[in-house]
Amino acid sequence: MIEKLLVNKFFTMHLLIYISHSLNFRLYQFGLLYRNCKFTRMIISFRYTYVRQAHLRSQGNQRLGYKHPGAQRGCFVQADLYGNPPASYHLNINTLFAFELLKELPTKIIDDTQSRRVDMTDAMVCSVDPPGCKDIDDALHFRGVNDMIYNKLWREHVNKRVHQQVLSQDQKSVITNHLKHNMLKEVGVHIADVTNYVKFDSKIDQEARKRGTSVYLADRRIDMLPKLLTECVCSLVSDGPRFCFSVLFLMDPSGSVLTYQFVKTTIINQANLTYQEAYNLINDPTVEINPKFNAPDLKQALSFGLNELFRLSQIMRKQRFENGSLTLESAEIDFKLDENKNPIGVQQHKMIPTMSMVEEFMLLANVYAAKLTYETFKSCAVLRKHPQPSQEIFDDLKEKLKHYGVDMDTSSSISIRSSMEHAGQYKKILQTLVTRCMQLAKYFSSGTLAEQDFFHYGLALPIYTHFTSPIRRYADDMVHRLLAAAIEFETLPHMLNKNEDVEQICRHLNDRKEEADRAGRDADRIFGVLFMLRKQLKGEEMEVEGEVVNIGKKVVFLLRDFGVEVETRATEISPDKMSCVIKNKTLKVFEKAQVKVGFDFENPWDFKLKVDLL
Repeated sequence: MIEKLLVNKFFTMHLLIYISHSLNFRLYQFGLLYRNCKFTRMIISFRYTYVRQAHLRSQGNQRLGYKHPGAQRGCFVQADLYGNPPASYHLNINTLFAFELLKELPTKIIDDTQSRRVDMTDAMVCSVDPPGCKDIDDALHFRGVNDMIYNKLWREHVNKRVHQQVLSQDQKSVITNHLKHNMLKEVGVHIADVTNYVKFDSKIDQEARKRGTSVYLADRRIDMLPKLLTECVCSLVSDGPRFCFSVLFLMDPSGSVLTYQFVKTTIINQANLTYQEAYNLINDPTVEINPKFNAPDLKQALSFGLNELFRLSQIMRKQRFENGSLTLESAEIDFKLDENKNPIGVQQHKMIPTMSMVEEFMLLANVYAAKLTYETFKSCAVLRKHPQPSQEIFDDLKEKLKHYGVDMDTSSSISIRSSMEHAGQYKKILQTLVTRCMQLAKYFSSGTLAEQDFFHYGLALPIYTHFTSPIRRYADDMVHRLLAAAIEFETLPHMLNKNEDVEQICRHLNDRKEEADRAGRDADRIFGVLFMLRKQLKGEEMEVEGEVVNIGKKVVFLLRDFGVEVETRATEISPDKMSCVIKNKTLKVFEKAQVKVGFDFENPWDFKLKVDLL
């Protein structure tokens, strides 16, 4: 493939690799030195077999060396042919951990001296994740509560909450009455106890704070923490006991939370299930799954718990949407890669019902984590807000929808949701376009804003945070430390007790989150182009459905099969920009059409796809 594009006796290439040693997430710009030829600008992408000398210079003066740290055969490269002098580079994601950090790694998973932990190894805990997931943050359990469980875990807690006037006597009576009639349910959300192993302000903690988040690209995961932690010590794999920070909920059969408690626990994950395996077990406890978890008794127990969790999650989801929570979506895609990490297939991200099940319980845990941290630490709780979008940003979308008889009310999240539900055939594209109108959600310290500004618009929640992914998000680790202090398990680090310091970290984490998301989107775009380029060089073509999302100077098609938007020119555009003519065919905004997708060889420096209307 590359030889057909790049063979030229007049130049030699000197490359930097895709994954570099700096900590700035952006897609890379690489330089290409040449001799006896002249290029204006051209972007190429390919895989390298070795690195010679990297002539790119950091900020114009620093030689980067013969072989860049982290260089691996098969790394994905984007090169930018500028000419002379070579282009400066930017972005880069750190894949390596300094030796000084690795010396802090734990030597064992379970510390027998931690007697204050609640032993929940008898609960039927399972995790539900994508296939091949190794950094497992969370697991769930469900069980009915009998007298033995209530006396062990709940009686003292309920009495304490009544004494603190958090629960009333009437609420306690409801709990005991449900217990008497075997109607009391317990749901556990178990989260990897990362902060048990990563002490605050240790070298590993400082590095995790700098990175802010793990980064997920089309062909790799770049961890926030060393792999010994992410895939072994902290990951809730089903190979023995694990330390967790758990939130336990007492529920009635209708899914209402009667009371809750955060506790440090020891659990055993009985089964690492994929989303599809979990869904299959919900429908049939005899279905064949991973041989490791295929024992009939185990599958029967898992099926019972998953069915109850699924039932409760559907109730919770329905209630959340009735309260105004929005279904925000973008065109997500999954790549199939060969053994060399080359893209050989691409498809729209498949939604499985158990994804929503897990999501509901993670949302529930996050909400109660926000409540407890804010109740305990009014001025320094780590929270997450999502501001309401301005009405003006919806004007163009509302005007276009009027042409199709769709009246969109954007006065509140409830009205937006109602409008989407009544949009008929335009519902899916409307969900995508409404998502683009939203502002970004942000972390913040509770001491910097008035309480009315805590609101999370997309979820329609008065208060929210992140608690459930401490392996891959540093904000969750901060919340874990706040919660540990709130339940008097540990003391709060001095830095996390100061509003200014917490706010400064939150701003940094917001930047890292945006950069990581951008890197992920750009990687998907480039892999999509590579996939199509490989097909074309084999003489193959691909036809997909495109949706017209905008008509301006150019016509913009949304290609859900590639997760990208592609621009093309029209021969005629109506004055109201609601319709256009391409190849003697008239298309309207939001209309679907079959298009042929290909690499844009006419503008190779843009390294993008083009579409031809069929």
